Amino acid sequence: MALSGLCLLHCLALSLVAVAAPMVVGLGFDGGWTHVVMLALVIPLSAVALPRGYREHRRNAVLWLGGAGITLLVLGATLGHHVYGPAADTALTMAGAVGLGLAHVMNAVWCGRAAPPSSEARG
Repeated sequence: MALSGLCLLHCLALSLVAVAAPMVVGLGFDGGWTHVVMLALVIPLSAVALPRGYREHRRNAVLWLGGAGITLLVLGATLGHHVYGPAADTALTMAGAVGLGLAHVMNAVWCGRAAPPSSEARG
């Protein structure tokens, strides 16, 4: 549960960074290396947190949604801007961030409910 909570905090923090990023473009935070840095953080953390939570609650939706989110983030960072244009870059990145964030929230909620009820609760 602690790891899922940490990942939820991580996703919220990265969401704030993603929202603030356009405001700091003038400071040299262009889309090129920003995507690389964010993916370097997001992929390993998600690769640890999502399967770990899955082992507790056994709900495939977390893995599928998290995997789809990461895939959209990678597509936005690699093909989005250069092949399809800035609008596609933004759409793919935001859809991926929402999907991955939702997967982490689901993971945290389901891990909290994964514990079997205590014998006192059964009566």
